[in-house]
Amino acid sequence: MIARRAWRVLLAALLTVIWASPADAADGQAARVDRIYNLLRFVSWPHVKPVRRVCLYRNDPMAGSMVVLAGQNLGDDVLEVVLMGQAATARSDCDIVYVGGAHSGGANGALVAGAGQVLVGEGVGFAESGGTVGLFADNGKIRFAINAKAARQSGIRFSSQVLKLAARVVN
Repeated sequence: MIARRAWRVLLAALLTVIWASPADAADGQAARVDRIYNLLRFVSWPHVKPVRRVCLYRNDPMAGSMVVLAGQNLGDDVLEVVLMGQAATARSDCDIVYVGGAHSGGANGALVAGAGQVLVGEGVGFAESGGTVGLFADNGKIRFAINAKAARQSGIRFSSQVLKLAARVVN
């Protein structure tokens, strides 16, 4: 019991350090990429894969910034960045789909997370309208909202500590 509590305290301290990174001070693309990467580190996936694919639209302004994720370790997995064409639906082999600000207005029908997918977009409204994670700027920090129902439906589970750090959790 004591060891379990010690691990929880250690995890909470680690998450606090991660979320208090210098990137929080900026409202830029690097801060968003940093936030996405840190969120993904605390996701439990429904299936084991050696490569996790991060997909986004080729013409998205974040495309240049997101390529830094390629080759990064995510636990036992390695991230790969895939640039998609302008298809209306995300590829089924994508584990993380970033739809960005230009495409985020329509999570409630335009894009729906498939099995084992995390659908990331811009704004609290993105998570409220069916996306898995919505990123937004708040007082110079990049914050996030999580749609727990959408995550459950796709088989994704976020750490309870991440859910505590979310600015909003939609059930």
